[in-house]
Amino acid sequence: MHAIKSLLPTVNSVQIYSKPNYPSNYSTINVYLDYYYQSKIMKICNNESKFMNCINGNINNSISKNWILPKRSIIANASFTTFMLIITLTNIQCIYKIGRSLRKYKSNNFYSIARLLIILLAIVNTWFLILILLIVVPSQLAGFWIGGIYTCNIVGSLIEIWTNFVTLIATVISLERYVAIKKPFRYNYLCSPWKMKLLLLLIFIASILTGIISLSLNKFALISCIPICQIFIDHRHEINSLEYITSWLDLSCFIPCSGILLLTTLAVLLELKRMSIRVRSIFVMQPSLLQSSRSGDLRQTEKLARIVIIITLWHLLCWIPQRVCSFIQRLGNIDDSCFIFYGYISFITKLLDMLVVPLAIFWSHHRWTGYRYRSRTGKSLP
Repeated sequence: MHAIKSLLPTVNSVQIYSKPNYPSNYSTINVYLDYYYQSKIMKICNNESKFMNCINGNINNSISKNWILPKRSIIANASFTTFMLIITLTNIQCIYKIGRSLRKYKSNNFYSIARLLIILLAIVNTWFLILILLIVVPSQLAGFWIGGIYTCNIVGSLIEIWTNFVTLIATVISLERYVAIKKPFRYNYLCSPWKMKLLLLLIFIASILTGIISLSLNKFALISCIPICQIFIDHRHEINSLEYITSWLDLSCFIPCSGILLLTTLAVLLELKRMSIRVRSIFVMQPSLLQSSRSGDLRQTEKLARIVIIITLWHLLCWIPQRVCSFIQRLGNIDDSCFIFYGYISFITKLLDMLVVPLAIFWSHHRWTGYRYRSRTGKSLP
C-alpha cells in the first residue's frame, strides 16, 4: 500500500506507510502514534477525542479487507471462519450435555458445583466468541473497520477482560476440585453455594476493572496485541510508566494463578493415585465390590478430577505463549516482522483456549483404553 500523506502531514511523529519488505499483495498499515509521549500532537489536538476523529476517516478508508490473513488467501479466511464456528458449536454442545447430566447431581453440591463452573467456562468462551464475531464480521464484509480505532479499542478491552476472567475461573475450578478431593469433610463449608456466587461476582468485577484500567492507562498497548486491526504501535519508542503498569497488571494475574494451578493439579494427581491404591488394597479379595464402588462416588470423583486436570494443563499450554508474546510486544525492542508474528501467536492461542471444555470432555471419555474397559465403566458424561 502506498504512503498515506493526508494523515496529519504537518506532524512528524505520526507516520503511516507500508513496509517494502512485505509482498505487494499483503497490505499492512503501520500507525505510529506517539500521542501520549510527544507534545507536538498535544498542541495540535486539544483532547483525545479530537485526535481520534482526525485519524479515523483515513484509517477506515485505507484498511483493506484483510482480516487475520492476507487478502489473497480467501480459502484460508474461509477456513478460519469455519474454525471459529466449530469452536462455538462444540462449546454449545458441551453446555447442553453437561446441563442435562447436571440434573442427576443437582442435590449434591459435591458434584454439581464443579459442573456448574465448567458450564460457566464454556458459556463465557461461547458468548465472547459470538460477541467478537458480531464486531468483526460486519467490518470484514464492509471492507473497512466500522468505527475505526474505537472498534479496535472495544475488541482490545474485551480480549483483556475475557483473558483475565477465564484465568480466574480456571483457577477456581482447580481449587474446587482440590478441596473436594483433599478436604472432603470441609467441602460444604469452604465451597458453599453462596460463597461460590460471591467469589464469581468478585471475579467478574475484577476482570472488568482490569480491562477498563488497562484501556484507560494505555489503550494503544491493547490495540497492538490485535492482529485483526492491522494497526501496530511504534514499539521502539521510549517505554513509559503506563506500559509497565498495563504489563504488570497482566502478569500479576497470570503468575499467581499459574502457580496455584500447577500445585493443585499435582496434589490432585497424587491424591487420586493414593485413593486408587487404597481401594485396590481394600477390595482386592472382592472384585465385585470394587466394580460397584467404581460405578459410584469414586468413579464420579475420578471423572471430574480428570476433566479439571485436562482443563488446567490445556490452559497453561495456551496461557504461556499468550502472556510471553504480549509482554514482548509491549516492552520488547523487536522489529516489525517479529511484532506481527508474536501478535498472530497470541491471537491463535486465545482461540485454542476456547476449545478447552470440549477437549477436556472428549479426552476424559476417549482414553487410550480398550473398548471392553470403556463399555464396562460407562460412557455417560461426568
